[in-house]
Amino acid sequence: MVSTSRHLELRQLCKAVTRILDQAAYPNVVALLANAMAGTGESLHRTDLLEAAIEANSKAGNLEAVSAHLARLAYNLVYLDRRKEALEAALRAEEVLQQGSPSSRALQYVRSVTACVFAWTGDISRARCTIAELDEITTQQHALDDTHYLLMRNAAVAEIDFVAGDYASVAALCRETMHRLASALPLAPAWRDIRILLVESELMLDRTESAAEECRRLVVDRRAYADHQLQYLDAELMASIALVAAKHGMPESAAQLLAYSEQEWKRLGYTRKVRNTLIVEKAHRLLEPALTEDELRRTRDAGERMTAAEARQLAASVFATEAPVEIE
Repeated sequence: MVSTSRHLELRQLCKAVTRILDQAAYPNVVALLANAMAGTGESLHRTDLLEAAIEANSKAGNLEAVSAHLARLAYNLVYLDRRKEALEAALRAEEVLQQGSPSSRALQYVRSVTACVFAWTGDISRARCTIAELDEITTQQHALDDTHYLLMRNAAVAEIDFVAGDYASVAALCRETMHRLASALPLAPAWRDIRILLVESELMLDRTESAAEECRRLVVDRRAYADHQLQYLDAELMASIALVAAKHGMPESAAQLLAYSEQEWKRLGYTRKVRNTLIVEKAHRLLEPALTEDELRRTRDAGERMTAAEARQLAASVFATEAPVEIE
């Protein structure tokens, strides 16, 4: 994992070399540098780095890289609440993908990401068709048992099913995936998504204790993820922990964690995914009869003022375990 300081050094080096090179004479080198710079863009706001990589790879004729960066751009734009642009980028990624002969790994990545974007922007039918096409091609390539494929594909299907409201299917698929892969790729973003999807689907099904246990495990493991992943992982997790708190008869803690989560999303400048929004709405419905307007306002104000350390300490207190859960 590259540190933030190394990311900065790499970005500065890439910019310096790009200025020196004649882009017309060395299009492939410029494209490689653009790819490296895009890889240092920890923030989802860094759409400029992805757009530069798309342009450079287009000039170099690297269609596989173009489609991958377009898919990533579409993903980022959803988080930034630029859904129309996200859909356009996803459609472009699919179009470019079909123009060349992409590797199986590129095909798996692009199709799994665009399928999610289609679902998040309201086109469930297109999302399911995208997965079906991916499954058909993967079958032809005899790669159905590929670990990376299974993880990305199942995470995408779970996202689609969640948007469609089929929470039981989401929970079953996530558990099956975790059992089958046995943490083969524990640090992959799709693995993190599978775990969060399991927590949130269980909560939507009112399987509170099961959701709480899975959430507790994810909290314990959270430091294994990269810092830029932690930014929105924490914001998303706090909403789920708030719902667990509300169901455990801890309305004040729930209200504070919801307020903190909302502040984190605003601070990051990201919009919640559909599934996280549903978790928040479910928690609010439990808080309304449990707290007076004054109590709700007071606890929300306290939550908005909490530091990250205070929020993690409060979240840890929600879990009733023999040994305290440390959230560093």
